[in-house]
Amino acid sequence: MYSPDGNTLKGMETAEYSATVGFYYVTLALLTFVYMICSLRTNICLFLALFLLVITFGLFAGTYFQTALGNLVLAAKLQKAAGAFNFALCIPIWHIFIAQILDAVDFPITLPVGDLSTVVLGKSQKARKREVEG
Repeated sequence: MYSPDGNTLKGMETAEYSATVGFYYVTLALLTFVYMICSLRTNICLFLALFLLVITFGLFAGTYFQTALGNLVLAAKLQKAAGAFNFALCIPIWHIFIAQILDAVDFPITLPVGDLSTVVLGKSQKARKREVEG
């Protein structure tokens, strides 16, 4: 870790450190965006969770970039917004968790998660559909 005087804790106070962490969150946001696109064939809860996570990572990236620029007031607002989106992320995640636990213990009640497998057709499904039609 970069530190002007060798003290690693002081290195965390530099603009370079904050900008580096900002790029880390940008990378996470891009990777999660790819996961979100791929989740379009699974269910609404997972898609919503990944959508909220992309926003959260983007806001955290903005937090660290603004900290690197010295805009601490804006960084604090972005951090608060990121925390709110991160909290909202808990709702679809807990819904998926409870639905899977109920299914795993063969509970008589099932929670819907919004199946999208029939809404967004896969490549092979589209090919079969074209063969049947044409």
